[in-house]
Amino acid sequence: MFHGTALLVERDSHRRDALICGLSQSYWAILAVSDPAIALHCLETRTFDLLIFNVDLLSSVHWRIAARYVQQCPNVITIWYNGSSPSPCYQSHLSERGGSGSVQAIIDHIQQQVALHAAQKRKHLAEPQAQATYEVPIPLLVDPYQGSVFIADTVIKVSKGDIALLRCLAESPHQKASFEALAAVLYPHAFSRSEARELIKARIHYLRQKLDFDPDKPVICSIRGFGYALRSPVAFLPEHQRR
Repeated sequence: MFHGTALLVERDSHRRDALICGLSQSYWAILAVSDPAIALHCLETRTFDLLIFNVDLLSSVHWRIAARYVQQCPNVITIWYNGSSPSPCYQSHLSERGGSGSVQAIIDHIQQQVALHAAQKRKHLAEPQAQATYEVPIPLLVDPYQGSVFIADTVIKVSKGDIALLRCLAESPHQKASFEALAAVLYPHAFSRSEARELIKARIHYLRQKLDFDPDKPVICSIRGFGYALRSPVAFLPEHQRR
């Protein structure tokens, strides 16, 4: 069964060829490019059902343009991956590590997200007041070296502690971290859950004030009795792209 058209942005020829081979066997028509600028031109002139980005290739400008496209086209399945951050994220982000199984891990993740996307779409359309599209959270790009978070076209200055909290959330399973885990990245002492909750509550509150444009759609969500969850997919800008 033909799934649709895919845009792959990958500079490594071996990984690119392996991904093309695997996706072709899964009945995807693939356009593969190595230059992010060409990829962005393709996004402006063509329609795709699946986007696969190696975020190590994207500058902050490229990231913001791609993130804006993803936000405007929520029915497009988007996979972000990189070789520097071991953070599993929401459905539109995959962190890919080096190794013999890395390409297969990306392909397996894509297949899982295609199935999940189809199931979500069926569920959404079955709802009595289903809308034409459903919302995808805006991706975040974090520049730890400049103390900045990019959300679409907006640049937000954050502290080192804020970045540590975001990294802890992004690198936690399902982007959910306990009060104790979040406290541990800021303070050298061990705390009980109630103590950690009180310490972290104010820090997360101030971070939310910086990141949330709509209080009804928070970037960071509370999990009662446990901790917090990061709602948006996130990637960290590699050091070689430091601006």
